[in-house]
Amino acid sequence: MKKSGIIVIVALIVIFAVLFFFTNIFKSCPSSCDDFNECTEDFCSKETDFKCIHKPIDNCCGNGKCELSGDYKETYENCPDDCPNCDDSDKCTEDSYDYHLKKCINKDIIPCCGNNICENGESRISCEIDCPLEGYIKIGTSYIYNPEKFSGTGARYFYSIKNCLDKDITILELTNYDNGKIGKKITKEWLESFPEGYEEHEFITISNYTCTEAHTFIAEAQEHKDPNTQYRTKIYFKFKYRDKIIEFTSEEKQATTDNDEIFAESDLAIFTIDNSNVRVI
Repeated sequence: MKKSGIIVIVALIVIFAVLFFFTNIFKSCPSSCDDFNECTEDFCSKETDFKCIHKPIDNCCGNGKCELSGDYKETYENCPDDCPNCDDSDKCTEDSYDYHLKKCINKDIIPCCGNNICENGESRISCEIDCPLEGYIKIGTSYIYNPEKFSGTGARYFYSIKNCLDKDITILELTNYDNGKIGKKITKEWLESFPEGYEEHEFITISNYTCTEAHTFIAEAQEHKDPNTQYRTKIYFKFKYRDKIIEFTSEEKQATTDNDEIFAESDLAIFTIDNSNVRVI
């Protein structure tokens, strides 16, 4: 080998050695390793070969993980960036996030009024939306004191009858009870004229097509006491349904009191007919 070739090789070796020495001796970290992510720990050192390291921080809202650890708990309410919204807008489910499975859980609440299932413990009274009854009679009542409109004691009981059975009913007898005392038998002959805006109905057949509207009857109260008195009433109801005579006496209940409006608001009874027998519902 020529002398000039040897010199070139030696020179290259020296240059690489110098470069290697200086790059390792004078290597340093950048002026900042901040990645502007509060959920990472940013650092650089000789152990990292002077490179920036961005280590994820656990239990930190913003790290992309919905976390639960000891007293630390992330939810959609306090950390929507990491946790999903598990609310399915269904009042009949219990909504939660499973931190182990890392997904929403929507557990059915049973029983629950509104899930379109008539469940054990629900009834038409407690949950009509889930337990509709296709055939029933509803009787309502109210107590009105207005001597400017009514003669005698100036007080009246209003009774509404709504027929939601599958056939018409024919009323044979109505007798009201006034605070424990038997009142008058309500007949067509002595039904008083209704106040303005109310029609006096024929005291005969109530069609099953009137389920959306009630027929209203009135009876004079035997006496009127002070306005704070709780006026209680019940009614004996005799009617003909499917060629059979049905009799029903409601429980005594308090009537809604109002001096101006006239509507039978308080429910006296809701019942259906099973094989000619009354079943209160």
